[in-house]
Amino acid sequence: MQEFTLLRCYACLKFQIHQKRKSTKFSCKVCGERQSVKKIYGQSYKAAELRPIAQEYNMKEGMRLSANEEAANEARARAMEREDDSLAGGGEQGGASADWWPRGVD
Repeated sequence: MQEFTLLRCYACLKFQIHQKRKSTKFSCKVCGERQSVKKIYGQSYKAAELRPIAQEYNMKEGMRLSANEEAANEARARAMEREDDSLAGGGEQGGASADWWPRGVD
């Protein structure tokens, strides 16, 4: 009887189902990277039992990555706003910093 395993690719981080083999290596179905089995996330005699688990794990990973990406975009936007504010206010600061220079030297 065939046995199936739920594995994760180290390169693209996708969970996928493969038939169990004697070899401890597998090729990722998404990116094609050949790699050894580091951890088995699930095992079953029916691939249909593992499919919803793989879909759930991939969905959670996708949401985590999109949340991280959104947070990074927000941080970039705040940094750009601060940079714009400092550039807009730079003329005033430049005038104030020139005040400390001794006067009367012509």
